[in-house]
Amino acid sequence: MAESGQRPALLRQGRLPELGRGDTALLKGLAILFMLFYHTSLPVQVGLGHLFSLPPAVEEAVGWLECCVCLFAFVTGYGLCCSAERDAAQGRGAFRAGFAHAWKFWPFFLAFYGFMALLALLVPCGRLELVGYGIFRWLRLVLGAAGITNVFPDFWYIAVFLILTLLYYPLLLLVRRRGELAELALLAVLGAAPLLLDAPINALVDSLAAAHPRLGPFTASPILWALPFLPAFVLGWAWKRSGDAARPWCHLALMGALYLLLFALGGEPLSRYTATLVCLILALPMARLPRLAGGLGIFGTYSAFMWLNHRLLFGYWAADEFYAIPWPLNFALLVPASLAAAVLTARLWRAARELRRG
Repeated sequence: MAESGQRPALLRQGRLPELGRGDTALLKGLAILFMLFYHTSLPVQVGLGHLFSLPPAVEEAVGWLECCVCLFAFVTGYGLCCSAERDAAQGRGAFRAGFAHAWKFWPFFLAFYGFMALLALLVPCGRLELVGYGIFRWLRLVLGAAGITNVFPDFWYIAVFLILTLLYYPLLLLVRRRGELAELALLAVLGAAPLLLDAPINALVDSLAAAHPRLGPFTASPILWALPFLPAFVLGWAWKRSGDAARPWCHLALMGALYLLLFALGGEPLSRYTATLVCLILALPMARLPRLAGGLGIFGTYSAFMWLNHRLLFGYWAADEFYAIPWPLNFALLVPASLAAAVLTARLWRAARELRRG
């Protein structure tokens, strides 16, 4: 976040510090550890809430760890903002550029998604099965590959990723050509609209599901779950623009306005984004500690693979045995197992790509 020998400052001449690859890896490392801790602390998610209960203070604190999705969205916003100038210079169309960024990860997700579907067909269990009948069962499976329906736990985040890369990023590329004020206006809309529309849209969908029960699996869409997390992308984009834009204070003001809106709305979004802000502030001194930053960076490097594999390691066939392990020892066991599986998967995926190239 700062060159070696310099003391990082949260604000310098109205500009937030630039984040390098190591810094974003650190943030992703925090995010994936928060995700694993959150999931290992809530056995009720898989119908095993009777195995243990957390102290009330710990249970409340664990809820704040949902900021993990906000951190991933923030890093995506920051990273894509870094790519915007290069994509514009290469003359790529806005939506073509967005698809190119989505395609860097989507093929691997589809491969893992297909593997999970195969397991659900061949070795189903009570927590891993394809729900539904006839054509609706297969339609739901196909739509799940694009994040439109939720087939497997935790895979819903692909909806956040695809909305950000295929919609938010292209729109910002298009508007950015019209000037910084137009970009700021669109950022304000993209940040505020999901927060303001979340409750009414979910109420409408709930009433639709109640009136037409067979549509239940389709109305419980990850697209709706993604809404409260989308503004984190705007925060990441605005953070980057505060460092290179002609009007850095306008981008800082936009970030402040989003937090004022969150404060007015209250509830879970405020908790998530407060935790996100705390993580961003603490990341500044953490980046100055080489061992800590390096360790978190390793988790960040493999965070996408760990996101996909961790539920497979503990949440299906072995859920009863896993949650019988005292908390938080289960977390301490899951982290190295998920990281090892992620490293192995990454190497296999890299080898498969090199083999395909010839």
